[in-house]
Amino acid sequence: MKKEQVSYRKIFDSEIFEGVLTSHIYPWHFHDSYTVIIIDSGAMKYVFRDDSVVVKAGQVFIVNAFTAHYNGVLNHMDCSYRVMFLPVRLFNLKEDDNRFTYFGKSVNDKAYNSIGALYEKLKMVEFEADYLVVTKNIADELLTGLEHKTGSLVINDRVEAAVLYIHLHIDEKLTIAQLADACNISHFHFQRVFKLATGLTVNAYIQQCRMEHSRELLREGIKPVTTSLESGFFDHSHFHKQFKKMYALTPAHLVK
Repeated sequence: MKKEQVSYRKIFDSEIFEGVLTSHIYPWHFHDSYTVIIIDSGAMKYVFRDDSVVVKAGQVFIVNAFTAHYNGVLNHMDCSYRVMFLPVRLFNLKEDDNRFTYFGKSVNDKAYNSIGALYEKLKMVEFEADYLVVTKNIADELLTGLEHKTGSLVINDRVEAAVLYIHLHIDEKLTIAQLADACNISHFHFQRVFKLATGLTVNAYIQQCRMEHSRELLREGIKPVTTSLESGFFDHSHFHKQFKKMYALTPAHLVK
């Protein structure tokens, strides 16, 4: 089996990704940013709760922030693609918290060259002033060229206390009972309510939070073994396996 080739790089409050994947399937997850996908060769399938989308070579696709999904290479053929993880602020006015930009679940053939060129510009940015110009150009290009609408960002306040509890106790063992009690919801109903609110099961959400926390620690130079413990993993081999499943690379690749 071919080794997957991927890389991530943080650029101010955005992140870029480049990869060539053959068989990797990312687990259910969501991002707190807009995910802009540029397929250079092959094809990638994105699966949502209600439908799925296949993105092919020469196409651009956007996954909205906070939208649960999983994705994988189509037909086990090499897929070369680039991704920009762009902050919510680029597409939504800060002063209007009730309005949120939703891009349609349709691929775009015409934006491939322009968005690909802007990706390369973002990749070369060194100074914040240039970064702000390039990301504004990216946002303008996407809002002009891709189907979208404005609506309310639906957040279920019933599970907010549980989400906060998870983030505050990410290095501890977490149980359904603890989280349900934090929300004053019966243990029986909590899991269903949580999944409706976030799009993920409780365990999948906790796993994602642990992974995100571990990435920040690794980027600060914390060693993988220590990172695994501080992210709530009590078995380093399990942490290594889950990290690779989520990001298609090993924890050691992110250590400074």
